[in-house]
Amino acid sequence: MPKMAVRTLKKTAIGNIRSTENPNKTIQDSEKLYMLCGDCEDLFSEKETWFANKIFHPYLKKEKTIFDYDENLAYFITSVNWRSLYLDILDFVENSVVGIDALECLIESEKIMNEFLRGKRNDLGKIENHIFFFDDIKELFVDASNFADLKPHATFHRGIGSYTFCYEDEKTYGTLTNMMGVILVTLYHKGQREVWNNTEILNGVGRIEAKDQQIQSVFGNELIHIMETAKKASEAMSVAQQKKAEDRIKAAGEDVKNFFVLLVSLKKKEYDEKTIATLSKLIPQNILFALEYENESRLAIYHTKVMQTAWIPTEEQKVELKGLNLDTVWENIVIAVGGLNIEKGNTLDEQIEINEKKQKLEKEIAKLEKQARAEKQPKKKFELVQAEKKLKEKLKLLEG
Repeated sequence: MPKMAVRTLKKTAIGNIRSTENPNKTIQDSEKLYMLCGDCEDLFSEKETWFANKIFHPYLKKEKTIFDYDENLAYFITSVNWRSLYLDILDFVENSVVGIDALECLIESEKIMNEFLRGKRNDLGKIENHIFFFDDIKELFVDASNFADLKPHATFHRGIGSYTFCYEDEKTYGTLTNMMGVILVTLYHKGQREVWNNTEILNGVGRIEAKDQQIQSVFGNELIHIMETAKKASEAMSVAQQKKAEDRIKAAGEDVKNFFVLLVSLKKKEYDEKTIATLSKLIPQNILFALEYENESRLAIYHTKVMQTAWIPTEEQKVELKGLNLDTVWENIVIAVGGLNIEKGNTLDEQIEINEKKQKLEKEIAKLEKQARAEKQPKKKFELVQAEKKLKEKLKLLEG
């Protein structure tokens, strides 16, 4: 499983990660298996970074739904699912899990993928790579009357996993990897009734959109299997473990599950505020920056815009945590750092927007006042004064 998916799951989790095999035991990390030489592992890591920056994080943070890609995407999906396929073949052979026809197809596919990843061939033959976004899938044919009860969104958005599936009657074989709702599928053979629309990734330049994706496939049964397994694991948790999980959920908010304080030691007092915005957008977390220079410090935060406190002696710096859950605690931190006064009936975001409009109007009014004082022509002076009055009326409306 790609490290960036595991890191993101851990960072955004309310509590500990648990496996469906033993839900009462917490795990700290995914299984680490080094299957290639150092150079190949470095290449896989490079493609993983590309995928994380271009697709994974922008999608999870709801920044983008249309993604232009190049050959890096096909390589990344192939590398991820090849690992699972290789290990699953060993299990299938040892335990006689699948029939000979399916096994031969899997073995031949593993060979093709291996050669492709090592640069020994330029194509994947008839093997297809697909990606779909669970939140935005338009149509998925599944045979389950209790689909909603299986909590599909919670299962896929809060889960990671990868394995190979075989439907021998339909002759559909493939490997799927779920990364928090971003699902990668490699199909080694497709049955005649398979329909995959707006999901295929070409080995080259293309565009994939998290919209109007349609899948009519036995693969839908795999999604049901994943959800049923997760449901059984949840029901198998001990009372004590369930109580711990419930307590963490109550403490966490609907939007804010955690936040971090990042101490930054500055070499000089002046810095580019855009850096704070850039870091906040790159790292999918709620971050409070503590900027320190010599014996002084200030707090900075990005919430629709960069907001900062004044410089004060570091020994006097403090952050007051107020609220019954993390949504409220984080909102109060933003209010404190931004020096905001939330007017009655406004949300935090609405108040920030109103304040920005006020500041813009105040600057324009000050500019017009200066121009009017300096203007010698009566007619022009009159026009400037009238324009100033109109802006003051707008400002008055904003101030209520």
